[in-house]
Amino acid sequence: MAQAATFDMARTDNLAIYWGQGGQGEPDLIDVCNKKTYDTVILAFITTYAGNPGSLTYNFGNDCSQAEIDGCAKLGEAIQTCQKNGKLVTVSVGGADSSISLSSDEAAESFGETVYNLFLGGKDQSRPFGDGVILDGVDLDIEGGSTEHFPAFANHMWEYAKEQGDTKKYYLTGAPQCPFPDHVLNQAHFDAVYVQFYNNEEWPCGLLVDDPQYGWKTFNFATWNTWALNTSLNQGVKIYIGAPASAQAGKYYADAHTLAKVIKVAQKNYSSYGGVMMWDAAAAQVVGWEWRIGTIFFSHLQRLQNSYVRLAFFQFYGDKYGDGHEHRHGR
Repeated sequence: MAQAATFDMARTDNLAIYWGQGGQGEPDLIDVCNKKTYDTVILAFITTYAGNPGSLTYNFGNDCSQAEIDGCAKLGEAIQTCQKNGKLVTVSVGGADSSISLSSDEAAESFGETVYNLFLGGKDQSRPFGDGVILDGVDLDIEGGSTEHFPAFANHMWEYAKEQGDTKKYYLTGAPQCPFPDHVLNQAHFDAVYVQFYNNEEWPCGLLVDDPQYGWKTFNFATWNTWALNTSLNQGVKIYIGAPASAQAGKYYADAHTLAKVIKVAQKNYSSYGGVMMWDAAAAQVVGWEWRIGTIFFSHLQRLQNSYVRLAFFQFYGDKYGDGHEHRHGR
């Protein structure tokens, strides 16, 4: 069984990236898995469920879906490479175009068993990546429809795993919009929350701290930090800054200068801070975030081991953000 032996959720410089919805511009998953920059790769998405195992549908990139099942085996090989490289690989439920109907806790529990059997440590003849490929957890990105019964989905999934004698550590993450609260988060044990500080029309919480129209008042990380420390069922939960990787990937995009500033504030002031989530791999590749975001974290310079990247970073930013070592591993 593949294990993500080197992943450490306690760090404050983890980088999570969504992969699978970038269309023709999507980089190959194997290339993402071989990059030292990313710590977690989230496969997007499980898109449909209507109450029975046969109704579950998924769409991972251009080559892996129920209609293109042959391409899933290639993704399975890439996933194993990711895990051998010490990265988590999880599967995300939802997305903007999802249609997932959970009419009761019982239906949610059945959904949990189906996801476990298809993607985690279970058994099913329809496992898309093959029997030997076991993902590291599940992400909830519920952007349409009701969120009711999703806590039952998550909680039962882990109970079901234990009933099967499965001792692997699985991770549960969520990707709520930044307006607070998100009630699903209070009813399950989340390991990390990827707060989307973008695409919020009703209340524009986000990352535009240098914009006079918005400023720091829109960056409500303090509220999420308070929730993590006082309300979350897991008071060791990590909160990530969710950011679009390009202006085309999401509204309220923050450039490298602004994001670096926000990261430093979060690392210094909030003990729940865990890193950055980016949407998505295709956009990150186009605008060069693959090295920019790594260098923003400073400690990732050691992972990149590329003197040119180090030089490019300091030429790009100068010494504006200090030495960056003060809060590198702080909680």
